[in-house]
Amino acid sequence: MDQLDAVVTIALDLATGLSAADRGRRLLESLRRVIPYDAATVMRLERDVLLPVVANGLSPAAAGKPYPLREHPRLEVICRSREPVFFPADTSLPDPFDGQLERDAGALHRVHACLGCPLLVHGELVGALTADALDASAFDGIDLRFLTAVAALAAAELRTAQLIAALEHAAEHRGLVVRDLMRDAMIESSAIIGTSAVIDRLRREIELVARSDFQVLVQGETGTGKELVARAVHAASGRRHEPLIHVNCAALPETLAESELFGHEKGA
Repeated sequence: MDQLDAVVTIALDLATGLSAADRGRRLLESLRRVIPYDAATVMRLERDVLLPVVANGLSPAAAGKPYPLREHPRLEVICRSREPVFFPADTSLPDPFDGQLERDAGALHRVHACLGCPLLVHGELVGALTADALDASAFDGIDLRFLTAVAALAAAELRTAQLIAALEHAAEHRGLVVRDLMRDAMIESSAIIGTSAVIDRLRREIELVARSDFQVLVQGETGTGKELVARAVHAASGRRHEPLIHVNCAALPETLAESELFGHEKGA
C-alpha cells in the first residue's frame, strides 16, 4: 500500500459505521503498511495530559496509563508544534515508550526512531499521534505532507468520537431526566385523596399488597377509581422505577387471555 492508498483507506474508514475504537485500529494498521513502526498510538488531550485512545505495539501497561506533558518532554514538543516532528536518534530527550514496546517489553535498549504529529482541529489541539521504531532509520524519507494529511484525518476522527460521546452522554442524561419526571408524574397521579376510614383501609391494603409479588385483582364499578388503585399499587411496589404497562383485556382473544395476563412457559 502506498501513501495515497493509505490516506484514502483512512478517509473511507471515517465514513463507515465502525466504532471509534475500530476506526482507530484501522488507522494504525493502514499507517503501519507505509511506516515501518514497532509501536504507535493515538492519544487525546485532556487538560495537560495525553490519554491513549488506541495503541498498536505497546505493552498493556503503557497503553493504559496517562502521560502528563510536564513529565514527557517529547510529547510536550509534539503538542507545541504545528506540524509533524521527527526526533533525531541521538536526542537527549527521553522517549516515553522506552522498554515498553509489546515485543520488547522490559528490554534495556532504547527506542531509536520516533515521530509525532499534533492533532489539530481548526487550530485547536485535541491530541497526538506517535510512532516509534527500534530501527534508527525506519522513518527516513517519509513524506511530511503524507504525515500532515494522516494527522488531519486522525484529528477529525478524534473530534468526531468526542462529539458522539458527548451526544450519547447528553441523550442518556435526558433519558434519566424524562424517566424521573415520568416517575414523579406517576406517583402524583396515583395519590388517593380522602380521610375517611374506608380510604385509610384502602391505603393500608395497597401498601400491603404492593410489597408482595402476588397478582392483584382490583374490582369495582365503572368510575370508582380502579385505575387509580392500580397506579397506587405500582407506585408503592419494588417495580415503581419500571414502566406500568396497560393491556386492554377486552381485546384479548379468549385462548390467549390466561397466558397474556399470567405468563406462560415456552413450548407449552
